[in-house]
Amino acid sequence: MLNLPVHLYQIFCELARTISYYVWLPFLLFVCMALSKLARLVWKEWLEGGLLKNILLRRNAENSQCGIKIAEEFCKQKYRVVMMKFFICYILCEVVNLVSVIIMMVIFDSILFGQFFSYGPDYVNYKPGLMTNNPMCEIFPTIAHCQYKAFDHNGRAMNENYICLLSNNAFNQYYFLVLWFWWVLLIVISVVKLFMRCVELGPIFKPDSTTLLKKTTVPQRFVLRFLNKNLDPDVYDQVLEELVKSRPSSPEEETLVK
Repeated sequence: MLNLPVHLYQIFCELARTISYYVWLPFLLFVCMALSKLARLVWKEWLEGGLLKNILLRRNAENSQCGIKIAEEFCKQKYRVVMMKFFICYILCEVVNLVSVIIMMVIFDSILFGQFFSYGPDYVNYKPGLMTNNPMCEIFPTIAHCQYKAFDHNGRAMNENYICLLSNNAFNQYYFLVLWFWWVLLIVISVVKLFMRCVELGPIFKPDSTTLLKKTTVPQRFVLRFLNKNLDPDVYDQVLEELVKSRPSSPEEETLVK
């Protein structure tokens, strides 16, 4: 620490704010990590319900019959409500992911004196030769004014002023800048994916087969996307062929399937 002359005290008046919140930043990052895992944990442990596993259990060693068995299981009436729940819960988890990122940004914006939301744009617009205030130093100053209270040999308290070098903030400046851009990217991706889900609900979305469109519901087509990721291409094509050839069940047949 360097001794601060009295005539320089006013230069650092604007930095005479508490910086004790720096101690809590690692704990807040831990809370943010928990929020980022929340939707995935809830989905895997409670909401997914083992739907894909139950349908894919119909696979057997005979590849020629694998797609047929899966298609038969897929068309059973007992999965209609389950697939609707699967579709709605998945969208809700995507919404939770989006809200979690926004909450994390709100938390740090409130801690960092309302300057975190504009941290990225301020950094991009900062011109070192034309602007005197570095936005990174506004939130994470590397040099700050500190008051140090000491006692002399008579027991009298003495307040001394120093310039404190906050070396950790040189790391925090760039760490939270990268974090800002990452969270903004996640928000953009989440909004785009939610828009895609809305498109799937409307008449704009068309699968490859018009017949398949007529014979399947939106939740069923949504589940088919997951089956496509978990099946060999030949088996998945066979499943689609069987779904196209299948005919809508009558109410009596659906009751028997249950």
